[in-house]
Amino acid sequence: PLTWPAVFGAIVWLVEKLQTDFKRREADETNHGVDSPYNFYFWVSQMYQKALWGLDDWRLPELELRQGMERQVSELNMENSRLEVMKEQLKADLEDIVNRPDDLHNAQKQRDTLNQDLQNFTTFVGKMAEYNHAKTKAIEDEERVTVELEKDVARLEQQKAHVQHVLQTQELSKDEEEKLTRDKMICNAQLVDLSSRLKATDRGVRQVEEQFKFMMDKLEETVAEFNHNATLLQCYPGGKHNYGSDQKLQVIMNASQPSITQDVLLLNLDPKTVIKPALERLERRYIQKNEAASER
Repeated sequence: PLTWPAVFGAIVWLVEKLQTDFKRREADETNHGVDSPYNFYFWVSQMYQKALWGLDDWRLPELELRQGMERQVSELNMENSRLEVMKEQLKADLEDIVNRPDDLHNAQKQRDTLNQDLQNFTTFVGKMAEYNHAKTKAIEDEERVTVELEKDVARLEQQKAHVQHVLQTQELSKDEEEKLTRDKMICNAQLVDLSSRLKATDRGVRQVEEQFKFMMDKLEETVAEFNHNATLLQCYPGGKHNYGSDQKLQVIMNASQPSITQDVLLLNLDPKTVIKPALERLERRYIQKNEAASER
């Protein structure tokens, strides 16, 4: 009976020790922070163990625990300082973004532009796909046509070879040979006749051209003589006998090289309707002057 209190105390102490061990195992061993229950139960377990062993340095684990907790507190303070710096940097970045609405507006405009470009490019790709399909179909059609043409060419080549073979191997009859000879003689005679007629025509053309040149020279001499006399008679503008018109004749050429196939010579004044009446008026005027002088 006298040992029951000691036994009872040992049993109570053993139960508390087991409870402490169970709780220490249940603690989150992956999180050994300052507030973790693992540290407390680990320290209590160490104290019980040292007490059972009868060790006197039971205060050493407490000192180690305190130093470990102080190290953790120091590390947490450093981490907090680093996080504070990061927070301030993020706040500064956020304020910079908020205070730059133009950049956001420009970015939105660029986004809208890129979206529009994307739509246009998508439309262009669709059109190019349609064009490619149509072009492919056209190429296929052209290839089919080419194949057909090649077949036609081959067939015509065969026909040509056959015709050439027939012509080379065909023999003419005597009547056909005589007819070909007569036709050849007739063609040669016609060719000789045409050649002689062509030469005669060339000679006639040269004669006409020479005559034309001679008449041309005579006309120019006549016009020059007329203009000289008209100058002496004061028939040009400003002269007293021009009758309100220019009496100077000019030879108008239709071309630099005269040709008998067209009207190459023209006078600027019609001799019948202009020159001749003016000369008749001038003649009558001189006759009247002579008659008046004779009467005096």
